[in-house]
Amino acid sequence: MPSPTDAPRDRPIPLVVDLDGTLIRTDLLWESLARLLRRNPFWLFAVLCWWTRGRAFLKKKLAARVTIDPATLPFNEPFLAFLRGQKGAGRKLVLATASDLQMALPVAHHVGLFDEVLASDGRTNLRARNKLQTLVAKFGQHGFDYAGNSSVDLAVWRGAREAIVVNASRALAERAARCAKPGPVFVENYRPLATLRSVLNELFIRSGYLLALLAGLALASAFPKIGMAGLAWVAPALLVFAARNKSGGDAFRAGYVAGLALWLASLYWLLLMPVAGLPILAWLAMGAYLALYPAMWTWLVSRPARRDTQPPSWFDRLQWSLCGAAVWVALEMVRARLFGGFPWNFIGVSQFILVPLIQIASVTSVYGVSFVVVWTSLLLYSAARAIVAKPAALFAWQAEMLLPLVLIVLLFAAGWTRTKSEGPPGPALRVTLVQPSIPQTMIWNE
Repeated sequence: MPSPTDAPRDRPIPLVVDLDGTLIRTDLLWESLARLLRRNPFWLFAVLCWWTRGRAFLKKKLAARVTIDPATLPFNEPFLAFLRGQKGAGRKLVLATASDLQMALPVAHHVGLFDEVLASDGRTNLRARNKLQTLVAKFGQHGFDYAGNSSVDLAVWRGAREAIVVNASRALAERAARCAKPGPVFVENYRPLATLRSVLNELFIRSGYLLALLAGLALASAFPKIGMAGLAWVAPALLVFAARNKSGGDAFRAGYVAGLALWLASLYWLLLMPVAGLPILAWLAMGAYLALYPAMWTWLVSRPARRDTQPPSWFDRLQWSLCGAAVWVALEMVRARLFGGFPWNFIGVSQFILVPLIQIASVTSVYGVSFVVVWTSLLLYSAARAIVAKPAALFAWQAEMLLPLVLIVLLFAAGWTRTKSEGPPGPALRVTLVQPSIPQTMIWNE
């Protein structure tokens, strides 16, 4: 007597097709996430909260906020031609995907081949075993053929009659053949990094955030442990360049992306605390708060450029650079005092290796060094624009860089004189650091 879960043999076997990575060469979860963050990076914190409630809930929230035109998706054309042939032969085609139903339906309507769509619903993530259970309940054990593309689909192939492998490696095709009867294979144009490339292009290239990200990482690299102090002189200029031609909100978001890159890279040591869970939350919370300062600075310094109806004069550019450096220093002062203060990684600190230059700190404190670095960087940005605007004018940049270069030379000369005028060093003093034998977990817990 046949098992009740076996499929009836007097009807055609339906063909069930996966969507992400199979019908299309990308993943709608990552595509929608990238488009949401491209629109506004602040959605990252909401996304993290949604993710704690499961992938199905996250996909439902993303689908409610992001619309993707199916015509822009990279379809797997050889496999799509195969599906058209199967549909023409009268076969039932079912789209079964872990993407949310609100995302999957427009794709199914665009293709125009599917008789039914099964998808995640905000509660159940239709993936792996969940997908297998749904398909077996609907079509019976071995009552369907299944087309998939990843190792997650192995669980589904074990309950299918035939395994169709699409956009995957040969190794996965061999593993699928051990789960079900081998079917057609579409692996000739397999591109394992297609989704990653698409997401990175959406998130950084099309958004314009790539340069902001690089500016933040460059500034982080100027501090120890990497200690490439010269990057501090170009990072503010890169940040202004990343915000050029952007609206006020977009400029603020570009600065925030740079700030996140800077502080998440700089605060890596929070992740070294031997306490479960809390270091990650502290790392994200501190990075999110501190990133507001570069964002505010970027928004403020980019405002004059947005208001200009004609090219600014040399005096206007000088005034803009001085104000931009002053705003940077003012924000460092606020950061050192607000909410108890976090006087860490001031841009002037990155120049600790340039001993003659930092002698000015004996008069101005570290803020004077920060001012010189940022002012020079902003005029470097103006010089670069002058060269691009008039490449034939070989000395166009000199008008922009003359004043900061003179100031730096004078500071180096004065600092060198000051260090050489110091008396001979005193007797050597031996210093011993004592660390009590207390476990690190006890230190942090107490």
